[in-house]
Amino acid sequence: MARRKKFKLISLRKKRRWRPRKKSNFWKLFFVLFVLFLIIPSVFAYMWFKKNILDKLPPISNIEKVVFAQTTTITDRNWVVLYKVFDQNRKYVPLDKISKNMQNAIVATEDKTFWTNPWIDISWIIRAWIHDIIFWQKQWGSTLTQQLIKNLLLTNQRTITRKLKEIVLSLQLNKYLEKKIKEQYPNLSPKEIKQKMKEKILEMYLNYIFLWNNSYWVEAASETYFHKPASQLSVLESAILAAIPKSPVKYDPLTNRKNNLWEFIVTDMSWHKISLNSIVWEQAISTYVSYLKDQAFALQKTETDIVKLLSPKNLTYKKYKIEYIPWRKDFILARMYLDWYIDKSQLVQAVKEWITKKIYAPKITIKAPWFVFYVLNILNKKYWQDVVAKAWWTIKTSLDRNIQKLAEQSVKDYASYLQKKWANNTALLYVDTKDGDILAYVWSKDYYDKSIDGQVDIIQSKRQCGSVMKPLIYANAFIKNKWFTPDTPIYDVKFDIAEKWHTFNNFDWKFLWLLPVRKALPYSRNIPAAKMYYLGGGEYPVKEFLRKIWLKTISNKIYYGYPLAIWAAEVRMIDMAQAYSYLSNIDGAVKINPILEIRWPDGSLIYK
Repeated sequence: MARRKKFKLISLRKKRRWRPRKKSNFWKLFFVLFVLFLIIPSVFAYMWFKKNILDKLPPISNIEKVVFAQTTTITDRNWVVLYKVFDQNRKYVPLDKISKNMQNAIVATEDKTFWTNPWIDISWIIRAWIHDIIFWQKQWGSTLTQQLIKNLLLTNQRTITRKLKEIVLSLQLNKYLEKKIKEQYPNLSPKEIKQKMKEKILEMYLNYIFLWNNSYWVEAASETYFHKPASQLSVLESAILAAIPKSPVKYDPLTNRKNNLWEFIVTDMSWHKISLNSIVWEQAISTYVSYLKDQAFALQKTETDIVKLLSPKNLTYKKYKIEYIPWRKDFILARMYLDWYIDKSQLVQAVKEWITKKIYAPKITIKAPWFVFYVLNILNKKYWQDVVAKAWWTIKTSLDRNIQKLAEQSVKDYASYLQKKWANNTALLYVDTKDGDILAYVWSKDYYDKSIDGQVDIIQSKRQCGSVMKPLIYANAFIKNKWFTPDTPIYDVKFDIAEKWHTFNNFDWKFLWLLPVRKALPYSRNIPAAKMYYLGGGEYPVKEFLRKIWLKTISNKIYYGYPLAIWAAEVRMIDMAQAYSYLSNIDGAVKINPILEIRWPDGSLIYK
């Protein structure tokens, strides 16, 4: 039997000799980058955070030890006391003694998510950061807790370090209150503890906010403005007070009434205003309220939409035009409506109530109130929270009380003369243009007279300045034309200007023919002034010169033409005083500043 052949399978693959695998460099690189860009920066960030934030935080228990015993004093240049700010006008009341309307108004206005947020509102912060990046303008999304911390324990500086301190202290305040409430009420549930914490924060906030006109805390403000305790505040009164904290000067319901409240206007077809307490006025109110009741406020999605409905177009009663001009308090009412704090009938009633609402001026001892509130406005913009929260500075101003008395009497006398000319008010500003000191500042004949808007600062308001502009127009012409001298002759004769206006003339309809420039200006001739306007380059060169010397309200968007030389532009009196200092100083203009120095109680200097 033949033997079978054995076949051996031979692999055609080449045998590979085993070698150790090389380690990948990816993980080494990842580890290096992780340490370089995350661990090391985190360590340095924590060191910076500890040194600049954690180590510099005041104890959170200090929030219950804030002392308001002293007061800020404003004096004239000779240390005559003009006003004592917050002099014993503080009253702390528990939350149950503050109207629910006031609580709801401040929450709707300042912190919509107050009852649900932990201590910060992340969405606010993200929106603020996005706004900063897009518009390059700092916005600070702050909850009521953060605002309370800022007002009582920190300053008003708009810096990242202060914001971080504010956030950390807000967290500490929540833990501090939680501990105290647990000790006081050991059987409360976590939900009830959080409610108690929120109520305590709201109580402290309402008792520590600044509501202007010597009213620091809501009880004092309620008694000042409405002659009633805070427990009786209506929806409208709460909205008015809730409008103030954002900017106490801007939204002061007395001196800046239109910013907070705005107005209800009834005019005939010739735009003549109808006086209060007339039958027409009462019927106009009824017509407006009927209009409001017909509106579907529930369909509106934002407070802006609701405010638009509050200001109807072309609303009339018989032959009379009705106009309601809303502003901040109406936005607050709209927010309260959208957040379900009030219904439609309460919204309509609040608007109706405002039309005839009386707000009382505070009974305070104050000298030169026009100037004092101007100074407080400056402090508010610069470092107001330090003043009101610490409240112990002595502020020496540039005012001379004796000169101020003369200025006040002069304004009264001149206002009496103006009544014959169909005007009822005037203002006076006296500045030493050598050093910029304001020696007298009077913006109305009677600060407390509402019939003439006595608490509206005309010196800071834009007005057409008339012939006061002429010296500046002449100055620009002299600068642009070196050959031009005070003795250069100029014709004061009737002539046509090749623009869209009419034939130009003088105020007295007379002509002085050929006269030197040195006489044309003091005689206040209109025709020579118009020629100076053209000699100075015309519209844009003249406006460029005027804006350089501080007349910033002259608009590049408006074409004034030659009337710019005699009356057309609206400027502020304070800016005109600054511009005139360019004419009286060889070395250049001085900066107008009403504050000479600020000192601590021990006499040490803060500002000079």
